Amino acid sequence: MPSPLAVFTYDDFDGNGVKEAFAVCAGAVDEESFGDDGPYYSDCQIWYADSRGAKLIKAEYNNFPLYGFSQELMAAGPQKLFNWGICAGGSGSRHLLFGVRHGKPYELKISGQYNVVREQDGAFVAEGSDLSKGWHDYPLFFYRFDEKKGEFVPAQPKDPKPVE
Repeated sequence: MPSPLAVFTYDDFDGNGVKEAFAVCAGAVDEESFGDDGPYYSDCQIWYADSRGAKLIKAEYNNFPLYGFSQELMAAGPQKLFNWGICAGGSGSRHLLFGVRHGKPYELKISGQYNVVREQDGAFVAEGSDLSKGWHDYPLFFYRFDEKKGEFVPAQPKDPKPVE
């Protein structure tokens, strides 16, 4: 039996005119941990639901129970992406991204690889973490959304200014 419902996001994720939902069930909630990011949840399960029923799509990250907080939906072409933030502090943060294609949920290939993924001026910017130079660097990676693949693909930066 899933934990209590903590987050419910209902929208047309694949742009086909039919609404689907992503829901997060959580065993515990801390209303104050992350301020502007909203409540922080632990022992989470991410579910997908449509008119045919519900399906568990993620309950662990790196072999540990899933935790984190809900981020705003990300628009990518005609699709919308469910964005889940995992925060272990600074460079331990990751964003998980989920979409719907042909009525089926999927986790994008770049999901969990970057500290932050966000839309900026019509492009998508991902912030990485690199300690190889002897200090903590946060390199930026630029992507565009390939609507046919339903995935992010590398792109050239439109504006090389750092993300604020």
